[in-house]
Amino acid sequence: MEFSILSDSFNKMESTRKRLELTQFLVELFEKTPHEVISKIVYLLQGKLRPDFEGVELGVAEKLAIRSISKSSGIPIKKIGEASYILKILLGSLRLGIAENTMMDALAIAFSGNKDNRKTLEYAYNVSSDLGKVAETIATKGLEGIEKFEIILFNPIRPMLADRVKSEEEAIEKMGNEFAAEYKLDGERVQIHIEGEKVVLFSRSLENISSYYPDIIEKISKSIQADNVILEAEIVAINENTGEFLPFQELMHRRRKYKIEKAVTQYPITVNCFDILYCNGKSCLELEYKDRRDKLEKIVKEGEFAKHIPMKVVENENEINDFLENSINAGSEGLMLKMLDKPYQAGTRGSYWLKLKREYQNELGDSLDLVVIGGFFGKGRRTGNYGTLLLATYDEDEDIFTSICKVGTGFSDEDLDQLYQMLSPKVTIKMLPPMKKLFHYTKGRKKVAHDKKSDIIVLKKY
Repeated sequence: MEFSILSDSFNKMESTRKRLELTQFLVELFEKTPHEVISKIVYLLQGKLRPDFEGVELGVAEKLAIRSISKSSGIPIKKIGEASYILKILLGSLRLGIAENTMMDALAIAFSGNKDNRKTLEYAYNVSSDLGKVAETIATKGLEGIEKFEIILFNPIRPMLADRVKSEEEAIEKMGNEFAAEYKLDGERVQIHIEGEKVVLFSRSLENISSYYPDIIEKISKSIQADNVILEAEIVAINENTGEFLPFQELMHRRRKYKIEKAVTQYPITVNCFDILYCNGKSCLELEYKDRRDKLEKIVKEGEFAKHIPMKVVENENEINDFLENSINAGSEGLMLKMLDKPYQAGTRGSYWLKLKREYQNELGDSLDLVVIGGFFGKGRRTGNYGTLLLATYDEDEDIFTSICKVGTGFSDEDLDQLYQMLSPKVTIKMLPPMKKLFHYTKGRKKVAHDKKSDIIVLKKY
């Protein structure tokens, strides 16, 4: 396959934001792509080399790539055609605005002739977390191959997500008269794959985070009464003397590359299990919630380290309110509400699960789920770290992240050190970017401007 075909397709896709046009361009590209390389093309379209859980990145320095292309071609970067896409691939900065659903629409049309078959592809993607593998399978084996997709141990399953409700009354309107309520803990959601002594941990975003939690790798198998299992749990930092839950910021100290052993001692944790997705070679996704919970309680033996998240079946507003107060008093954020008779819908957000928080003394009653898209280097004692972060919210209609605020207070020096370690590997632009292309934020009615030596950085991974 000639790279010019790929380059021409990229150029067309960059010229539009219309989903139908993007889908058609993708169909045309997939029809021209040899089956043996289609998985690689899908990864490139996603801006990656391999699925997220494999953690493979090129890591080519921006300046090195620019110098290499300029030196080899003798042509200014602005005038380079195909090579500009090679550069973007090397830097991990190829951004075509293609949503996963659009990609699956195109794959369904190109290889089955019917967009309605996207649902079948979607299930395969949700249980494998590998869109490249899905593309390769439908290209070579058709829908019959896609229908045979099953959970594979040590490949993460895309997590099920919850909608929000503002009150007990709204929850009952959406869920009926009887449903489960669980404590919503302030920790890190993790998917735990276990077989014998082998343990692998994946974050909510499917990143392999096993190295941050060597204590889980060492201890969790002792609490499992099954040959193999996939669990979902919330990791929470605790006060070792009292057992009290600590804020999420304390758990962030585990996110470091060095001196992990010291962090394990300083920031002890508990593993609070709330769901089971796979057990003894069989999927549990199709089981109703109440049956999964029963199985979880049989498989996971509780102790000081591994626990079951507290759960109660509730039937009215008073019971919800009482359990909510109990959860907050225990250091929880609120409640997760779950229908008793529904399966686990991997990769979806819907009304089978709801989250409920409450305003309580000296705390905000709710929070915003925002994404860090950029930052500003600090000054004074914050020199060398990011002193302020630029945050964005996801716009589903436009399929973009729109910045809404900056945050620069409430961080300790240690917090800032941790944030720098986490974010600096993801920096893609170290100079003032074209504001219209990347993001806008306003102060009054004027755009906030910066000088030529702008201290802004932009992250490549949202």
